[in-house]
Amino acid sequence: MQYKRFSKFLKESQETEEMNGIRISRKHYAVHNISDDHLDWLTKHPMVRDASGPVTMDLPSHLPRLKSALVGPVAGDPPVTHKTPGVHMANRGDGRPDSRMIHGEHRDTNKITAVVIPDPSKEGRKWLVTSYGGHAAPREVGDPSHTPESKKESEKFWSQHALLTGKQREMKEEKEQYSVTIGEHPKSGDLIYADPKSKMQNVIRSSTVTIQSRFAPGAPGSLVSDHKYGSHHKKDLRYMKEIEK
Repeated sequence: MQYKRFSKFLKESQETEEMNGIRISRKHYAVHNISDDHLDWLTKHPMVRDASGPVTMDLPSHLPRLKSALVGPVAGDPPVTHKTPGVHMANRGDGRPDSRMIHGEHRDTNKITAVVIPDPSKEGRKWLVTSYGGHAAPREVGDPSHTPESKKESEKFWSQHALLTGKQREMKEEKEQYSVTIGEHPKSGDLIYADPKSKMQNVIRSSTVTIQSRFAPGAPGSLVSDHKYGSHHKKDLRYMKEIEK
């Protein structure tokens, strides 16, 4: 796997294209919706031309806004901790290490980050390795290229940040709440559904339980055992109490 990724990198290194004197790699921008207009502005910008690493800037008003997947304090949000609902680890493919993710749509941003390094294929030239909407973020904690110092920085950052999946979490169908009364028949001992508003002459012991179910209880006097979902109702029964006469 490492050899295949290295071979792919070498192939991309040979496919060089230049814009305003800076090497660009279009394949690395397409997934982030970086247009040629964005690229033209970036490759002319002094901060990009002087950069050696990630640099984040405000987009000018004439360029389209971008989408950002980053959520957390750097993006103006509360910290995303291990206790935040929906936080999970997932792999985004293409040989990357697992990312800390949370469900949600990508958000509009007027920030753009450019990652610039010296071009190994041509001395003195810069390489715009990638660009994306939003603030800069360190590599994932599991990235094997970390130094001890950069990994410590990554662990601190990703303990409070996550990436949005780009889609809302599929919510489970809400279940209507039913109040179910189950009693014991005085003669047969069978469990039957009862009406808590009646005097329950046919029931000597009962217990009212509230359960979460899409299925209503049976009619008063009907057997719990005959109900398709009676076993679910029955298992929530905690006790039965004597009816006052």
